[in-house]
Amino acid sequence: MNGDSGEKPRKRKSLFSFLRNFTLPGNIKLIGLRELVKRIRRANLYGTIRERFVRFYLRRTAHVRSKNLTIAWQPFHFILVKVIVVSGFSYLLFLQFPLLSGWIGQGLAFFRLSEIYNFKYPDKSFFDSIAKWIILCVIGYYGLYFCFYQLQALFSSLAVSPADNKLYYIRNFILKKDLHIFTLSEIDYVILRQNLFFRLFGIGTIVLKNKAGETVVIRSMKYASHVIKKIADARGVCRQGSTIRGKVRKRKASESLGEIDRDDDE
Repeated sequence: MNGDSGEKPRKRKSLFSFLRNFTLPGNIKLIGLRELVKRIRRANLYGTIRERFVRFYLRRTAHVRSKNLTIAWQPFHFILVKVIVVSGFSYLLFLQFPLLSGWIGQGLAFFRLSEIYNFKYPDKSFFDSIAKWIILCVIGYYGLYFCFYQLQALFSSLAVSPADNKLYYIRNFILKKDLHIFTLSEIDYVILRQNLFFRLFGIGTIVLKNKAGETVVIRSMKYASHVIKKIADARGVCRQGSTIRGKVRKRKASESLGEIDRDDDE
């Protein structure tokens, strides 16, 4: 019988004891930090290609050789979310064609155009087709406008080079490309606009104004706060350098004046 077998019941191991005694097999190799960064960059294929393209374009166009570039752009997933939301609203708007069809039919009946011009009053399918075409024309017009600006945002970038004291803004209009170059010391002030949703995802709108009064608005950029920090640090270094150069010039001028006074005394 099972009761007389004398076998002791097995003790169940707790989860804590299992985790405490758990060891990795010897054939599993842990990767280093550099390899982990490389694999993350490979997974982020869009960002990696985008960054390399911006560096190549600035090197060929503006001869930017600095490797310490802070590059930002509008995130691809943010543009994709905007396209999905606008497409959903457009579809919901298209589904409201019976309402517009009823308005058109009521307007035609109110003004009695069929009696004035002596034609047969059309049926409901005729008004439905007119309402559909009107809504499609409105959606198509504003849809092309929206898609153009989303493609422009997709291929536009912002780069900050503290070593060169420059800020590069690349605006891509698909068929043409504009490169705006700002000197960081000439920027009058910088504004970072973020709401709660944008702060959660590290997105922000950057407003730049130079001393000439020109204002440039760069909307929904990724790593916007990091870009603002780089601009502030670079401007601080530039101001410190200009102050030091001013002190050196004053010192040299005072030394030269002292030498002239000595020559006059002699």
